[in-house]
Amino acid sequence: MAQSHPGMAKEVAGIAIIAHPSVPATTLSQQQVLDFYVLETNRWEDGSLVVLFDQKQKTASKEKFYRFLKKEPRELKKVWMRVVLSGEGRTPRTLGSEEEVVQEVAATPGAIGYVSADLVTDDVVVLRYVPAGKAAAQDRGR
Repeated sequence: MAQSHPGMAKEVAGIAIIAHPSVPATTLSQQQVLDFYVLETNRWEDGSLVVLFDQKQKTASKEKFYRFLKKEPRELKKVWMRVVLSGEGRTPRTLGSEEEVVQEVAATPGAIGYVSADLVTDDVVVLRYVPAGKAAAQDRGR
């Protein structure tokens, strides 16, 4: 039986867009996720505040998430800087690991983030699952 590389499972896993169980949504479209992350929408449908989480480190899930959004990290950083400098919003909180994202999303009402699907726990809800091939296919197809 062949041994697999430790990072291999994360490389082939899809990503999960996760949220705190208190959020009123049960699913999100790609456009809704994008609207949150470009800071065009900062409230859930019930009026509660959206708290965004991003990852500091370059991970396979971060790359897949940005491909899913059809954005480069530098593009979103420019948007975030403009919004913050204008006083119209706040940047996502960046965390050092995917495990921290799960913990913070679970502990923060209104929170949303993304992680490798295999890291999802019962402490969060999944609003969108993006299979590994889908993010890449979307990227190539447009």
